[in-house]
Amino acid sequence: MKLRIYLDTSVISAYFDDRTPDRMMETRSFWLRSSAYEVSTSALVREEIVQTLDLSKRQQMLGLLGETQQVDITSEAHDLAQAYVDRTLFSSTMYADALHLAVSVLTRQDILARIIHD
Repeated sequence: MKLRIYLDTSVISAYFDDRTPDRMMETRSFWLRSSAYEVSTSALVREEIVQTLDLSKRQQMLGLLGETQQVDITSEAHDLAQAYVDRTLFSSTMYADALHLAVSVLTRQDILARIIHD
């Protein structure tokens, strides 16, 4: 059985981020092995990508997104994300991050992958 990995937007973005070559190469290396996993994202990732101002980079990221399974964002996910915020696990400005976590938990992902920026 394949590991289920939910990718937040930062992983898609890092694939094309030449400002940090090491991180970009590591991300591309992961992508070459991604068929060994069940890789998914959500509509939230698409929404965040669409906000990318660089049109070329936006199209590249949307193309990469097409290689992933998209999981639903349910009202239950919104409720759980809000509970994370209400209990101060996330600030209200980090609601999207709380929602990524809620979606990955409720869809029973094994791993939530996120790139932490220095």
